[in-house]
Amino acid sequence: HKASIINIRARGLMIALEFNSLVNAESVYLQLMDNGLLVGQKENILRFMPPLIIEESHIDNLINTIDKILTGT
Repeated sequence: HKASIINIRARGLMIALEFNSLVNAESVYLQLMDNGLLVGQKENILRFMPPLIIEESHIDNLINTIDKILTGT
């Protein structure tokens, strides 16, 4: 989904994904929240600020959920 994401910014564990205008970031945000994933959203940017104790399985779950949302599956 590289075409959907136009920029990735990171500082430590804080990560921001900036989507192109074809992606409704608010819709992605709401679907992530519905799946129990706490993220921030402003305009076309999603912000992730995980706790320091995050586990690899949590990251995998987030990536897989974003992938499913962007592919519509």
